Amino acid sequence: MMERLRAVGFASPERILAAYPFRLSGGERQRTATAITLSLSPKLILLDEPTSALDPIASRAFLNRMKRYQADGTALIFVTHNIRAGAYLGDRLLILRDGRVVEEGASEEIMKHPSDAYTKELLSAVLEVQP
Repeated sequence: MMERLRAVGFASPERILAAYPFRLSGGERQRTATAITLSLSPKLILLDEPTSALDPIASRAFLNRMKRYQADGTALIFVTHNIRAGAYLGDRLLILRDGRVVEEGASEEIMKHPSDAYTKELLSAVLEVQP
């Protein structure tokens, strides 16, 4: 279990194992749940908003770790409101609005040439700060 806790970004997994769940932050609880899932060596993982309680640095590190699992053959279904994170992790995107599919296709294509007005709105709503 220590290895899996390290795999989701804990530098001191001993502290996590010794802690009561209510003492962990939301992000720590999410990463612990992911570590438990990974300990089962699944072929498919459904991730529902796994970065919602993480800061941007921890989110990027988490997504990079998930990419490594993908490279090792684990399939991921990633549910998120962050379209850029979805495109980073997935090779295909499925955009939903009010429970209906409004756009689907290759991530790169949708990010460069969205065809649906809602997808365009999602992309324009993401803040990007240029130095």
